[in-house]
Amino acid sequence: MRGILFFIGATLVAIALGVPEGLPTHSGSAKSALPYMAYWLISQFQEWGGKYLVVAIGAGMVVLSFVLPKKKPPASRQR
Repeated sequence: MRGILFFIGATLVAIALGVPEGLPTHSGSAKSALPYMAYWLISQFQEWGGKYLVVAIGAGMVVLSFVLPKKKPPASRQR
């Protein structure tokens, strides 16, 4: 969950700040459809929240990914 939040939040910030589509994979652009779908959903509310709403939501997702506790692996049982 933490990784997904971080990935979507970071790419939302990058997309909102103007990463052009169609760049080569090695250039660091997002090639996944999930961040673009999230951007499309959030950008519907930009008129209400201003032009930096998507950046604020993406930054909030990144911060939330750092705040969420890590799941500890289950302890192995000794018999």
